[in-house]
Amino acid sequence: MNLAGTIGKKAVVAVVVSQGVEIRHKNAVLHRISELWMVGLQRVSKRLKTCDVVWLDGATQTPVVQSIAQSDVQTVMNHAPADVVLLGMDPPPWSKLSTTAKRHNWHKEDWLHVFSDDVTEEKSEEEVSDGEWLPPSDDESDSDMSEDDD
Repeated sequence: MNLAGTIGKKAVVAVVVSQGVEIRHKNAVLHRISELWMVGLQRVSKRLKTCDVVWLDGATQTPVVQSIAQSDVQTVMNHAPADVVLLGMDPPPWSKLSTTAKRHNWHKEDWLHVFSDDVTEEKSEEEVSDGEWLPPSDDESDSDMSEDDD
């Protein structure tokens, strides 16, 4: 998959291969990502002409942000060789995240967790059923007593 766009004012083409991306400007390779951990899409909207694709380089913990046409979003979602995450309209603080990731030696799962939709952790079945205790209804207590009689 080849994806045309821009990084800053430079016209670039991202060439996506299995597990990696090469971003080229003319004949020069600007970025070679050999460990593509995540692909983010930000500023996706039918009202805008462009949006951003964020290539996360796992080897360097560095995101590379490329502006692309909105019409290319579905292509990215269908053919990206890594997890695709929708990031919303407001770009996150990439430099701060990258610095934190380097300092704490984040793994792929850490990056994905940061952008997951799970605001609260799922509760186990026991935690959900351990609500306020209620006395058994008459029907339940009758059946419990008849079982005890056996």
